[in-house]
Amino acid sequence: MKPLARALALTLSLALVTPSYALFGWGDKPAEGPLGAVLADVSGPVTVKRAAGGDFAAAASQTQLDTGDTLKTGSGGRAVVVFLDGSKMQITGNSTFAVAGHSAKKVSVKIDVGTLQFWIKKVAGRRRYEMRTPTAVAAVRGTVGEIDVAVDGSSNFSLFEGSLGITDSRGVEVRIEGNQQVASDTGKGLSEAKVQALPPAKAGPPPPPPVVPGEPGGPKLPPPPPGPKQGMLPPPPPGPKPGMPPPPPPGALPPPPEGGFPPPPDGFLPPPPNPTQDTKVTNEVSPSSP
Repeated sequence: MKPLARALALTLSLALVTPSYALFGWGDKPAEGPLGAVLADVSGPVTVKRAAGGDFAAAASQTQLDTGDTLKTGSGGRAVVVFLDGSKMQITGNSTFAVAGHSAKKVSVKIDVGTLQFWIKKVAGRRRYEMRTPTAVAAVRGTVGEIDVAVDGSSNFSLFEGSLGITDSRGVEVRIEGNQQVASDTGKGLSEAKVQALPPAKAGPPPPPPVVPGEPGGPKLPPPPPGPKQGMLPPPPPGPKPGMPPPPPPGALPPPPEGGFPPPPDGFLPPPPNPTQDTKVTNEVSPSSP
């Protein structure tokens, strides 16, 4: 093989195995650290399938989510996912939601069927959010909106605040602003889509789900009660101060006051002696008397 051909072959092989961000400086780097998402609240039938494997199992509140995890909600089910920057996503009943991936620059989620509501905060220097449906992808940052996906994959994007750019699989892009909506068809994508105003039923943004104590961006849990540090013995029980006599044992009479008891008042006579007791004492101390 000629030197030029070998050089071209080597370059091509490197391009195939080397990420684009390393060769050209563009593209997303691999995930750096954890996703930083918590399943903050669940109600009704909600199941989760972990990326590590296994089947769908009942989901619990305040559990961590990772890339590749999938959530399913049944009729009347609801799941709230909260991210480190305070952004929230709510998955309503009869929906399938998954974390598709994350990197240093963005978080990618997908909704295959059902309804996804989102409250994305615009924070400088933080990752942007990408929401995928079977027919389009929406780039989200600092917006409030809702995505409805039908069983056939057709998707309707509704925006209440901010701006939203949507791109279908053919590369057709449509941008909508607050109080607007657009639909992506299964067969035609966005090629014939028309941006429309939101109907009166969706005139205002939905309120965000309630904040759960301890979730990222929410109120902190109360601190634990004070106690001894790890490895230290608890303090001894309270006792008398230095220089003070110890307290009397239970049931003991209190000590006389300082200086003794006061004298009896005038006219006070002590009780008469007990004759029986005196006689008994006399007999005991005088054994020689007849």
